[in-house]
Amino acid sequence: MADSPRIFIYQIFYDDLTKSKLDKGFIPLDNTENLRPDWAEYWPIRNVLLNQNFNSNDYIGFLSSKFYEKTWCSSEVVLDTIASRKHDFYSISPYFDQMALYLNSFEQGESYHPGIKNLTNAFLRQIGIDYDVSNFVSDVSTCIYCNYFVAKYEFWKIWLEYAEQLFQIVENKESDLGRLFTNFTEYREKK
Repeated sequence: MADSPRIFIYQIFYDDLTKSKLDKGFIPLDNTENLRPDWAEYWPIRNVLLNQNFNSNDYIGFLSSKFYEKTWCSSEVVLDTIASRKHDFYSISPYFDQMALYLNSFEQGESYHPGIKNLTNAFLRQIGIDYDVSNFVSDVSTCIYCNYFVAKYEFWKIWLEYAEQLFQIVENKESDLGRLFTNFTEYREKK
């Protein structure tokens, strides 16, 4: 008999203000040291996934301190929903208008960050995936907004493999593609 899945939903905070916005039903994820601000929320997520032990059927999610103000959804609702169902993946995405206005999330990203589609396609080619993200079609049932989702650890292992490939490319100062990513990225102050 398989172990019952555990639910680990982390909420990232950077300072006293963001800590004060956390929902007590989620696990606080302290990023006050902010050792790698250039990687924003990926840095604490990466550290959890690389350093914690999870079972394959555990549910994991990473949310910002603004989760409630963007979704009006409490930890109680999220945790009860996951505990009462048997899905592998849960989207808690706000802003349905942003998901419905564009062909896909890459088109939406392109409108705010011109050049992101070409950079994404270059990354995919670099890791051996021959696909143009302009051909991807999504709708509100297949699009994630604000990275608000919870998934089984099996998903996160695959997600981390791709994320780490990007991480290694960007961290390599000799990589032309890494330099393109570094030059493309704009940083903004965390609130």
